Amino acid sequence: MKKAFTLVEMLIIITIIPVFMLIMSRLFYTLMRETPRIWDNIQQNTTTLDMLSQLQNDIDNAQNLPQSYGEFRSNENLLLIEQNDTLIGYEIEEGKITRRILNETQTNPEQERIWKIPDVKIRWNVHSKNNNGYCLELINYIEKSEEGKITQKMENAHLYFIGAM
Repeated sequence: MKKAFTLVEMLIIITIIPVFMLIMSRLFYTLMRETPRIWDNIQQNTTTLDMLSQLQNDIDNAQNLPQSYGEFRSNENLLLIEQNDTLIGYEIEEGKITRRILNETQTNPEQERIWKIPDVKIRWNVHSKNNNGYCLELINYIEKSEEGKITQKMENAHLYFIGAM
C-alpha cells in the first residue's frame, strides 16, 4: 500500500500555510520598507562624521573661536574658527553645511567644502572666557518624520577644545 497524506493532515497544512504566508509577507514588507531608510540614515551619519573630522582638525589648529570677526558674527548658523592667518567659517544652510575660508569682507569660493546632510540637525555652543572661545560643544542627530511622528536617531554630543592635539 502506498503512503499518502490523510485528509486531516492536508487540512492542517492548508490552514497553516496562509497564516505562515501572512506573517512572512508582513516581515518582508517591513524589511523592504525599512532597508532604504536605514541606508539613508547610515549615509547621512557617515557624511556627518566626515564633516566632524574636518571640524576637529580645524579646531585643533585654532587660536580662537571668536564671536565676531570683521562683518561676520557667530550664531546658531555660523561658527567662526580663527587660525594663525586664516578665518574659517562653518555655515549651516538648508540641508547642507559649508566650510569656507573667510576674510574680513568676502568668502573664498575656491577653498569651499560642502556636506549635504538634509535630515541632520546640528547645534553648537562656544564656551569662552574673557571673550576668547576655548571650547566648542556640538550636538548632532538625524531628524525624520515617519508616519506622522518626528523621530531623532543617532544623536551624538561632542566637545572640541582649542589646540587639543
